[in-house]
Amino acid sequence: MMAQMVLNTANKPEIRELAQTIVDTQTAEINQMQQWQQAWFR
Repeated sequence: MMAQMVLNTANKPEIRELAQTIVDTQTAEINQMQQWQQAWFR
């Protein structure tokens, strides 16, 4: 959520790029964990 907030407010491209990388990485990690949960615990 913090990285998303930075994306919406930051003016410097370097900070926006880092925040986008964080959002993308964490989204992928969350998706992977959800897939594991569905595969292993349902």
